[in-house]
Amino acid sequence: MAEKKKTAAPFRRMVETVHHELLVQHAGSPVPYAHQQTFSAVKRARNVADVRKTAEQSPHAAIKYIFEGCLLIGIYIVQDEKIVYANDKLARMLGYPRDELIGMSPGKLFQSDHRSSQKGMIEHQQKWPVASPVPKARGVRKNGEIIWIKQSEVLIAYNGSAAILGNVVDLTPKKRLKGVVWQSKRELRLLSAKLLSAQEQERKRIASELHDTVGQYLSAIKFSLENINALLEDNQIASSQKSLQAVLPLIQEAISEVRRISMDLRPAILDDLGLLATLSWFCRTFQDVYVNIAIDKQLNIQENDVPVELKTAIYRIVQEALNNVAKHAKADHVSLRLNKTDSGIELTVTDNGCGFVVSQALERAIRQCGLGLASMRQRSEGLGGSFFIGSAPGIGTTIRVLWAR
Repeated sequence: MAEKKKTAAPFRRMVETVHHELLVQHAGSPVPYAHQQTFSAVKRARNVADVRKTAEQSPHAAIKYIFEGCLLIGIYIVQDEKIVYANDKLARMLGYPRDELIGMSPGKLFQSDHRSSQKGMIEHQQKWPVASPVPKARGVRKNGEIIWIKQSEVLIAYNGSAAILGNVVDLTPKKRLKGVVWQSKRELRLLSAKLLSAQEQERKRIASELHDTVGQYLSAIKFSLENINALLEDNQIASSQKSLQAVLPLIQEAISEVRRISMDLRPAILDDLGLLATLSWFCRTFQDVYVNIAIDKQLNIQENDVPVELKTAIYRIVQEALNNVAKHAKADHVSLRLNKTDSGIELTVTDNGCGFVVSQALERAIRQCGLGLASMRQRSEGLGGSFFIGSAPGIGTTIRVLWAR
């Protein structure tokens, strides 16, 4: 509050020096949202002298002198329920030519339950000699668009008659930003909840696979070794050797299952041979499983051109994109591109499947806490990338991620 009074004080002093007929002063009634700048003592004295000189020539000219330079605040004067003055900022804010605003009723431009008529304002200030609270209201642009504003009015005398001096601040960009931030926070909360759920589901899946596959093999190996031990105690060397030979395939199967589970969690080839070899391996494995889907793969980049922190993200995005193609797209052809461009590193996955309405899919993903699109976007933007998705029913889908240099 102290800071707001500090910034408003120089502007209020300028207004109060214009002419004793120009402003009806009352205690505690600063002009809200004054020009946000500070003045040195010399510059303030010069400005006040200029205002006094201008006011002596014409109160109307003084108003112009003060308010024409306001770049952030829309200023208007209402007399007899008609606008008699408006500065350029207000005209731009409302989308009108400035001359067209003169003579208009403020009720056509501003929608607020708090706005009083000129007569009502005079009666209010006679009872309560303090400024009214600044309400949030709505402005109506010439094209009919509604904008959010903060509006404040004060009673003045203008050209010898009572008038209302008002100022307007456009809050629309701030409200839109708040909406974007709120939506981002909502998506982040849903994604966090889904990630925790997915983590538990993944643990459950791994536990089930270990129990059903590796656990079964290990149990069979244990019983076989116990049988071999009993045969050796009875000196049945030939039988024990035969049983031992039967155990070796079980051990090999157990090793294969452990390797498969490990590759699902994180392919060792990604650390051993790098991203390009891993993508080639994954595409081959994918086509072995989904024989009806052809992949056109072009990796126009060198391994050393890909930062270490991006390698896992790129692999997971490709993995998720191709899995979505297999589950939902009904496609028979996929184009995979990883390129080094002048802009940075660009990953593109395009299919010729059934496509979908992007806005509906994103809303459904948020509502149902889906991880597919959300996880790809999170991996992209979490490392400073830009995530784009384009699709429409019948024309397929394109996923594009760009990590700028």
